[in-house]
Amino acid sequence: VEQHQPHTPAKRTPPPPSPHPRSACRCAPCGVVSQRVIHSSSSIMFQVHQEVDALMQQIPTYLEPQRVAKDAKDTLSTYPSLRPERGVFVSDDGSESTLLKLAGTMPMGYQGQTFNLPVTLWMVEMHPFSP
Repeated sequence: VEQHQPHTPAKRTPPPPSPHPRSACRCAPCGVVSQRVIHSSSSIMFQVHQEVDALMQQIPTYLEPQRVAKDAKDTLSTYPSLRPERGVFVSDDGSESTLLKLAGTMPMGYQGQTFNLPVTLWMVEMHPFSP
């Protein structure tokens, strides 16, 4: 006579965490890389924000300079491929103004692909009251 052994289910172990995205990874090499990237990014963004502050001191034409600086910094944080610059803007009537501009590339989607298009965004004197 055969004795029946009770069936014990095999222990299930959860799969190891995926190393991607790196921010979710807990392994030492990825953690070190993640921390370096975050530190490097925040350091670069801090420098870019300082550049905006320095440029704004050179451009006294704005009605709301704190708002212009804040909006420029927010845009640069969202699109790190842009850089702040001081430039001469020529209006349709031929008048010239020294303004803050954000120049670089912005990702644009088209037919399922992403293209980095060159752009220049001018922060006009009447910002945020005028487009």
